[in-house]
Amino acid sequence: MKHKYRIFKQLQIFLFLSLNISGLAQSVNISLYNDNNLQSVLISPVSSPFGVTFDNSINMVVKPGDTIYLSVNGDFLEVKMLNGSHRTCREFRMTGIDNDATYKVNPVIPVLEEREYDGDFVASFDINRILLVNHIQIDRYLAGVVLTEGGPGRLPEYYKTQAILCRTYLLKHINKHSGEGFNLCDDVHCQAYKTRGSQNKRIIKAINETSGLVIVDRNSELITTAYHSNCGGQTSNSDDVWLKYYPYLKSISDPNCSRGNNGKWRETISVEQWLNYIRENGYKGNIANPVSFKFSQPVRKTHYWIDDFSLPLKKIRNDWDLKSSFFNIDLEDNQLVFNGKGYGHGVGLCQEGAMEMAYQGKNYRQIIGFYYQDVKIKKF
Repeated sequence: MKHKYRIFKQLQIFLFLSLNISGLAQSVNISLYNDNNLQSVLISPVSSPFGVTFDNSINMVVKPGDTIYLSVNGDFLEVKMLNGSHRTCREFRMTGIDNDATYKVNPVIPVLEEREYDGDFVASFDINRILLVNHIQIDRYLAGVVLTEGGPGRLPEYYKTQAILCRTYLLKHINKHSGEGFNLCDDVHCQAYKTRGSQNKRIIKAINETSGLVIVDRNSELITTAYHSNCGGQTSNSDDVWLKYYPYLKSISDPNCSRGNNGKWRETISVEQWLNYIRENGYKGNIANPVSFKFSQPVRKTHYWIDDFSLPLKKIRNDWDLKSSFFNIDLEDNQLVFNGKGYGHGVGLCQEGAMEMAYQGKNYRQIIGFYYQDVKIKKF
């Protein structure tokens, strides 16, 4: 029965998404807290009332000051109000009565950071968890992504750049999660979307002034708009990181990000820990002098080498949770010191470099043209 219900539900959502996208969708469905196994949440209207439906029936209105508690109850959602009323349903939906309706989501199990969003809200039971979906206008979604990814207080040309990147990603990947009942998730698997951005007038202005603009390659296809926090002075080739070649994602020298907050970092690992690590990964040699562990990377490399043994730098970065794979290794007092540059995978646009270019007076076309090779900015 559960299997049939899930197939029927996914078919309904697929048909809805297909119709929505075919008309150049003005709204998208974004899964919130997607990487978390939500068991219970509190939902609170903030700015204005919402209409509520349970399984497409039994309408009611909730207003600012009301709080709704949602939790998993068997194969259903249990919905409780602070006034003591409660009921079970498969789907709980809140629809804003006006265009500026906002609400807060506060996960209880597990305990997670509270967030505020625009748009409508749908909660449903989904294989032993609550699936939360934000149904929101595209421009308001983009505002939230730009604020999450770029932060507040940036210059207009940087926000325009980030808006075009985020719009391109959205339209290229709009069906990424359609089989699961939504378009995109809210984490870095898609684009980080941790808050609403409609209150930020500078971001909204940047989105409006770049309305419909996307980045395409020489074949007029939407590009993969890879970006990261700080490249450390040199970006990476896409095939060095993901084993997939994109002609517009080539390594370039970038002098713009050297003064960024994430330009440099430092970590230490004991010689014993490092020796154990490389042996676990296949190293057979005998180290008489730890100086052999030293490693220099004046320009980006793909592998760490000791004699004829090597390890991919991206593996070392992931295994040790380092900020980047762009580092040198020095020896100090029986400790290996990782002196690193940059933060992130290094492919595509360097955000702190783009911010600096905006401060230098460069416009969004110049910024995008610097980081992505042989591309065009066009109306979608």
